[in-house]
Amino acid sequence: MAQCETGAPSLTRACLTARPHLRAAPEALQAPKLPPTLAPAARRPARATQPQAISFWFEYLARGPFAALAAEVALVPPATAYLLQHTDPTTAAELLAPLELRAKQLVLLAVSDNPDVGHAGGGSHWSLLAFDRRTNVFLHLDSAPGGGGNRGAARQLAGALSPLVRDQPAAGGGSSGQQLRLPRFEEVEGAPRQENGYDCGVYVMALARQLCALYAEAPGALGAQLPRLREAVTPAAVRALRQEARQLVLELAATGGGG
Repeated sequence: MAQCETGAPSLTRACLTARPHLRAAPEALQAPKLPPTLAPAARRPARATQPQAISFWFEYLARGPFAALAAEVALVPPATAYLLQHTDPTTAAELLAPLELRAKQLVLLAVSDNPDVGHAGGGSHWSLLAFDRRTNVFLHLDSAPGGGGNRGAARQLAGALSPLVRDQPAAGGGSSGQQLRLPRFEEVEGAPRQENGYDCGVYVMALARQLCALYAEAPGALGAQLPRLREAVTPAAVRALRQEARQLVLELAATGGGG
């Protein structure tokens, strides 16, 4: 598979217009050095540091426009997701305990195809894994042409996360079988597709924002929202998002946001 890079457009803002309280300013957000994946195309390296850009964007979404959803939505940083994918269950439980994932309705994670835990910067493709508690399902959205390139890695991550997100038995043992069943995994065949070999990380960023926006607008099952997701996350929207994210980093750095 072709190597991918990261960068992020102005997607649908209807939910933010309807719910102004979601416009909270990310006052404490720190601006990193401009991630190579957000730099102009002529300056981007062949293998860019996608996790840095995705991590920044996830933090921005969580502490900025969707801060009001903190009790319901979790955006798990790429480094945390990768460690979860390649560690033992006990360590995974300890690692994710502060995130209180059993209390979240929506959990979003970036999936890396890097199989080498000794080379953290390895891998060449990113996709998005979304856990929807309302339907007890993991949805894997892969922007690679043809889709499914990260399916194995996404299944592995979903398997590691399943025991940590499923509902706990009710007090007294009165929990139903539905509550105790592990989430199922579903590959979204009609996920938005990239048209090049380097925008996979930007698609992760765009998909994450749009899923948060759809949840904020109408907290319904994600599966029913997929047609709207495809309408919003287009190649043109992704190109615009790359510029938007880059400008955000520069503005934060100019105003003293970068440590």
